[in-house]
Amino acid sequence: MPTTDPYRERRARLLALRDEVALALDNDPDPEHADQLRSRLQDLDGVLRRLSEHLREPDSVPPGYT
Repeated sequence: MPTTDPYRERRARLLALRDEVALALDNDPDPEHADQLRSRLQDLDGVLRRLSEHLREPDSVPPGYT
């Protein structure tokens, strides 16, 4: 029976959440709300970077988001 890696599962969920936030940012006409989404996106990128470093997958954050 294969064991699951909680870090990889968390990373997958965070990547999906990041995609949702990025899509919402692209479609948000309200500049104030877009700024909030942009801030959350930066927070998620930071968490993903740290988690990826833990998993030794430094290329998991797209270029331009470092």
